[in-house]
Amino acid sequence: MLQPTSTRTFTDSSISSNEDDITLTRNSNSCDSFCDELVVHDLPSAVTATPPKDWPNSATTSTSQEPPPQDLRSSESPSEPVDQKSRRLRRIIRRDGIIRVIIELWGVELFTWGIAAVFMGAVVVGLILMDDKPIRDWPLGISLNAYISVGAKIVTSGLLHSTSESLGQLKWGWFGGSRSRRIGDFELFDNASRGPWGSVLLVALTKGRSIATIGAIITVLSLGLETFIQQVVSVENRTVLQEYGSIARTSFYQRTPVYRQETEFNGTRIMYMNQEMDAILEPFFFGPGIDPVTFGNGTKADMPMFCPTSSCTWEGYESLAVCSTCEDVSEFLYKTCMDVEVDWFLNATEFEEESLPHETRTVCGHFFNGTTDNGTTAYLMSGYAVDPFTGEPGEALAGRNFPMTNLNSRRAYNGGTLRFEDIRNPMMDFLVVSPHNTSIESIYQQTPPGAQECLLYWCVKKFNSSYFYGTYHEEVIDTFHNTTEAPYQWTMEYRPMWPYDSFSNWTVTYDMNITMEPPGSNVSFATSNETAVEIAFVFDLLLPSYTVYENSSVDSRFRFDQLRTPKVRTLDVNPWIHPDNVSIHLEKLSTAMTNVIRSSSNSSDYVWGEAWGDETYFQVDWQWLTLPLVLIVASFGFLVATIFLSLRERNVGVGVWKTSALATLLNGLPGDVQNKINRSASRAHIDPREKARGMNVRLIPNQDGWRMSAQGVSKPKRFFEKIWLS
Repeated sequence: MLQPTSTRTFTDSSISSNEDDITLTRNSNSCDSFCDELVVHDLPSAVTATPPKDWPNSATTSTSQEPPPQDLRSSESPSEPVDQKSRRLRRIIRRDGIIRVIIELWGVELFTWGIAAVFMGAVVVGLILMDDKPIRDWPLGISLNAYISVGAKIVTSGLLHSTSESLGQLKWGWFGGSRSRRIGDFELFDNASRGPWGSVLLVALTKGRSIATIGAIITVLSLGLETFIQQVVSVENRTVLQEYGSIARTSFYQRTPVYRQETEFNGTRIMYMNQEMDAILEPFFFGPGIDPVTFGNGTKADMPMFCPTSSCTWEGYESLAVCSTCEDVSEFLYKTCMDVEVDWFLNATEFEEESLPHETRTVCGHFFNGTTDNGTTAYLMSGYAVDPFTGEPGEALAGRNFPMTNLNSRRAYNGGTLRFEDIRNPMMDFLVVSPHNTSIESIYQQTPPGAQECLLYWCVKKFNSSYFYGTYHEEVIDTFHNTTEAPYQWTMEYRPMWPYDSFSNWTVTYDMNITMEPPGSNVSFATSNETAVEIAFVFDLLLPSYTVYENSSVDSRFRFDQLRTPKVRTLDVNPWIHPDNVSIHLEKLSTAMTNVIRSSSNSSDYVWGEAWGDETYFQVDWQWLTLPLVLIVASFGFLVATIFLSLRERNVGVGVWKTSALATLLNGLPGDVQNKINRSASRAHIDPREKARGMNVRLIPNQDGWRMSAQGVSKPKRFFEKIWLS
């Protein structure tokens, strides 16, 4: 056991022996009342390594039963060479082995940091695997958020444990140096190892003078670690391709068979009008037509389609279709009065045929000259008949739908068209003449009517279509039609069948080839001659037709169906009487016909499109991992630095006590010092902690271990010190 060889003296105080204590008395004007009775355990200025043989029984060595504490650190004074300290550390490492020393002393902290790093890596790996992936791909039974939350909690716990233990160890090093420290710093370090508030105070009071500041900053920043990790992943929605949808289109149109007894005449099959087209066209003949069924902000599809996800798109597909166009032909009308046959009276019952007589009357208005191979005939398009008895205007023709093909003979008027010579496959070409003012007075005044030539023709349309939760949108992006020259589609051949009827000796043949091949397409679009004729028969119901005022006291009436017995009806909405609306009406009509062609069960095929669906997926914002990764690396560096500092301190006897409460109890202030502090605080009527916090102490070794040695009192100078010591 070591024995002190000399006694330290103080120039401004007196020392008296009192059992095992040394009482230091200072001048009253240099310290407060607490300093007057300060108990100090200090060391002699020098120690000897070899005690005398009579140390245990010596009566002259000291007046106390226990020798005063010895300063074993005297051998590690600032003047000791650095290489000597290094040699001591190397001897310890060679004796015990550095790996063994580190594992035995810091194994738990390294393990907890390793757990934090492993779970941080597990979180990162999970995020890498699930970044931009749908939720359904997540394989575990818990959600990704729960997985991240558990991982973040373990990372935080492991990181804080290793950091807390490192702060606790640095506490002993803080007091084990050559300088004395406040006892309040002991509590400051201890609180810093317990949580963020103590760490904030440690950073504020030490101002970076200790490596413990790094650990305190790590502890404070760890408050946001879980939040940052959980912010990394978010759940977003996107539209992705899931399946495929189909929509009808037609490349070759052939009517759907309708059960009917087949009839023939002289070996020739009798043809009937196309029932599919008749059903859809009649509403357009006698009214505004059929509007698509409104659904949401759009309409329902009018042709067969299949969309498995309620959101489908079909881009750039083609189908056989019907197109329409109208051009102004007002210059072909002329105004005059003449005696002509009237074929437009409401009570007329005869067929419209050039060879059949009609009533001849004087009429005034606007005429059109229809020229066939039989000659030219003037047709009243808008005007009135003069009453043969009174000479006053009588029955008035407001408007007329005039086919460019004769109803019975199928002869062409004016070559079959006025404006559309470049369109090869016409379905129906006709003139629509109607007044801008529908009152009978404007007709009597012979106000110039509007005249348009309108054409329905076979074409190929290219579509972009979309379907979204019951709402169908369709856009025509391109059209194609044949423009090559071809002879007139109708021909007449003389074949006597009824000897008693010269008209029936003629056979009318439709011999046009309706086949279209759009450029860049490998599909031909066509229909048969029979189908084209059956559709032409449907228009015989409308063409020709007339809007007639029988007199000035009644509303206009519509006369139609000239092939059979002419019929008359009053129209609620007459789509042919307003020239500005005719082209729009024809466009709707052609769209309806196209939908019938595409919907024909006997003709349509299907094109495939993309079926889209909403998908919920994980989106990873990697920038949120910056703080967690920095804290992981910083905590490891802080732990390693603390380990090496503890190894250096171990060679002078400072134990690796970390946050151990037993170490605090075993190495605390002696009992007499505690009693003095309590008595001083009691006289001042304050908490003893307030007195103790201002005391400067130093951790020094004695023959039994380590003790805190009082080194004086310092007053707080900084704002945070005053708060901490208050």
